[in-house]
This record gives sequence, C-alpha cells and structure tokens, in this order.
Amino acid sequence: MTAPGDTLAVCVIGVGPRGLSVLERICANAAGTARPVAVHLVDPYPPGPGAVWRTGQPGELLMNTVASQVTLFTDDSVDCAGPSVPGPSLYPWARMIERDNTGRYPLQVLDEARRLGPDSYPTRALHGHYLEWVFRHLLRTAPEEVTVHQHRSTERLTVALAPALGKARAKTLLTAATAEASATGRPLAEVLREHPELSARFTPVRLAQLLDPAGYTGAADALVDRALRAYGGPGVTPDDESMR
Repeated sequence: MTAPGDTLAVCVIGVGPRGLSVLERICANAAGTARPVAVHLVDPYPPGPGAVWRTGQPGELLMNTVASQVTLFTDDSVDCAGPSVPGPSLYPWARMIERDNTGRYPLQVLDEARRLGPDSYPTRALHGHYLEWVFRHLLRTAPEEVTVHQHRSTERLTVALAPALGKARAKTLLTAATAEASATGRPLAEVLREHPELSARFTPVRLAQLLDPAGYTGAADALVDRALRAYGGPGVTPDDESMR
C-alpha cells in the first residue's frame, strides 16, 4: 500500500512520438499534485525521433502530413485527461529555428525550415529534429514533481572499454554520462565524445557504431539457433532446403 507522498514510478518503453506524448501527459497531470513521479524512459534510440524518425535519413524521404498539422501538443480541441498544454506544431517551430545561430542544427535543416510553408510536406529528418526539440522542451518545462531518467543501451561500449579501464570503471563512467545526457537533454553520443577517457580511445565514428542498437543482438543468435534445432531436429541449420 502506498502513501500519497510516495514516489510513483512509471516506465515508458519506446520514446518515439507516442512515448513523448505519454511523457507530455504525465507532466501535465503531475503538475501541482505534490506527489513525486519518477519517469523511466527505455529506448536504445534517441528520445524523440526513436528508430523511425531518424535525423540522418535522406532528404528525399517526406512525411505524408503537412507541416501545420504535425504536433505533439494538446489544445482545447483535444479530448484528453488533464489540462491542455499548448505548444508549437512543426510549422511554427520551423519559424522559431530558422534564424538559429547556435550551431545545434545542420545547415540543411535551417534551409528547409526557412523554405517550409504551412502546407508543405516536411522531410522525415526535419520531423526528427522537431521531436528532439519537443523532448528537450519537456525536460525544461517538467514540473517539480517529475524527474526523468533515460535508459539507453551502453553494453557494447562497456565491453569495449572494460579491457582498458576495468568493468567497474567502465560502468561507472557510462552511468554518469547517461545521467548527464538525461539531465541536460543532450544526445548521449555528444556527451561521450567530450569525455577524455573515451575520446582518447575511440573515434566519433567508432563511438557511434558501439552505440548503434542495430549492432546489438544480445542472445538473439543463440536463441534463434536453439529454436531452429527444436523445430527441425538435430543437424538442421538455416541453410537447409527444408527451412527455406
């Protein structure tokens, strides 16, 4: 049984657009309740874009919705639990960033933002940048009741670091880096690139490879082999004609 002041722990699996919407609703509903809420976000991909709305995908790939109709925020037209908390749709957000001079956005993103009209079809990559901004905005504006913790896979990087630093030191370093990325809203890869113990051992390209979830299969290969043996009997491999 929990008391009113006990921390409520919520885990959100997958932090693409839907996960962001869940986080937005948690923040809206927790404000003013005086009950602490710890939100744990679990996704190996960057929060916001996730695996689908990657910011590095080709500019030829477009959304199928116009810019003025893409949003992660609510208004009075939305029937939802808790208060409406307005925010910019993709089009006014593009107007906000078109003169950005902080270096946060690549030049092609700023060029597209300047050219974008309310009825334009944005690139999928631009939508990814919008989702990244929404995540940073939610972290900045979260009520005092809400704390957000990010959980991203650093297992491959831990294994790569362990021979040089020891497993304990590697885990401590990466846990601290993940916490910093969560607190500041910065990409984990960016935080790691600035760490002297990591930059001395890995190039930015190698760091990106070690953090790429596509390269991590865990025990998947062994499990697949076990399933194939159980299904086809001893000696059956994926190359056998009967398995094709």
